[in-house]
This record gives sequence, C-alpha cells and structure tokens, in this order.
Amino acid sequence: MHEMNSPRLLRRDIWIQRYLAYVFLETKALSGGQIAEHYLKCARAAYVEFVVRGKPEDRYRCWLAIRTACQWLCQLRRTK
Repeated sequence: MHEMNSPRLLRRDIWIQRYLAYVFLETKALSGGQIAEHYLKCARAAYVEFVVRGKPEDRYRCWLAIRTACQWLCQLRRTK
C-alpha cells in the first residue's frame, strides 16, 4: 500500500497540530503551571486517539481541551 493512501496520514489535522504547538509555547511563556499542562495533555491524548481511530468525537474532544487551555491562558494573561 502506498504511503499517501494510508488512512493514518489522512487523519492528520494541521490546524489541531498548529494550535497544540501554540498552546504549548504560550503555556511555557506564561508559566501556565499544572492546570495548563493538564489541558494540553488531554488535548494531545485526544488528538492521538483521533489519529489512531479517526473518530470525529476524538477531534471534538481535542478542540474542547484546546479551547479550555486557551481560556486558562487568557485568565493568566489578565492577572499578569
């Protein structure tokens, strides 16, 4: 089977990958602490499940975790 036809490659989501990188960098820049790291860990786990299983629910859970992490980082920005 050719690599381009691999279902695993088709399940990647570039926007989730970019947001995960952004949230990671913002977490480090703002010293987000354990709470931000927890949300980031949840988002990564959901993304891995999406890549492996390809279920829309996993993609949705990943976006929820990213959104929650961004909300936490927004609160940190306001307090600094």
